[in-house]
Amino acid sequence: PLSDSFSLHKNVMSAFDSLAEFLRQNSITIIDYSLGADKKASKLGLPLKIDEVEPLSPSLRYSSLFPPVPHPLLGGTDQGTDKRKVSGAVEGSPVLIQIRFEGSSKWPSSLNAMGAAKCAMLIQLAEGIEKMKQNENLDEFDGPIDVTPTYLDVGYRGYSWRVIVRADQELRMLKNLSNPTDEAKSLRLSLINRHVRGSMHHSLIHAVHTRHPSSSLVSRLAHRWVSAHMLSDMIPQEAIELIVAKIYTDPHERASK
Repeated sequence: PLSDSFSLHKNVMSAFDSLAEFLRQNSITIIDYSLGADKKASKLGLPLKIDEVEPLSPSLRYSSLFPPVPHPLLGGTDQGTDKRKVSGAVEGSPVLIQIRFEGSSKWPSSLNAMGAAKCAMLIQLAEGIEKMKQNENLDEFDGPIDVTPTYLDVGYRGYSWRVIVRADQELRMLKNLSNPTDEAKSLRLSLINRHVRGSMHHSLIHAVHTRHPSSSLVSRLAHRWVSAHMLSDMIPQEAIELIVAKIYTDPHERASK
């Protein structure tokens, strides 16, 4: 039922685990003798193996105010649903995740080329999924696959997923600039917030929920209160989650209550 937020969160997290396993397993490179004895390729056609698939979305840490619902046109398994009568509109934002590739000297050494390389990886990933859909009848994938210079949107098991690439080499290049411009400083801060701090924040909030399951309900209630008072643009969701986490984990806070 749509009123059971716990089940909705569990369903999208189960889909994430399945998608992460798919990406990791099908990015493993093996020798392709059709290309040559020393040529390696993966089922997805990626030149590098995906080492990690990391969640970033609130719906993957039990904190989403309105958890996503599987959509029949995105690979959902709603039995008895006539897809011709289903609205194509998808409520909410895509579920944000990031992928990290194995370390390699193949990454470019310039910042402009790094952005192009990340985009090329996303394009190859989209083409690899489309090819596998045709050859192996992957019913879990459905709907259009959209690629932009910074992310890829794909439908899997009823959910819309937004995939971004985390390249630690890019962060190291920005850090090692001898005379960084304001644009470089802004880019580095943006990448750190999105990829590094975002991942750390997600792990922290998920760990708090694991130890204190009611914390997610309190966080969602606080988020609802902030939204009802039209403060959403001033107080980000991450700040709300950290306030609630402090109440649950700080012994002085619990003692004062």
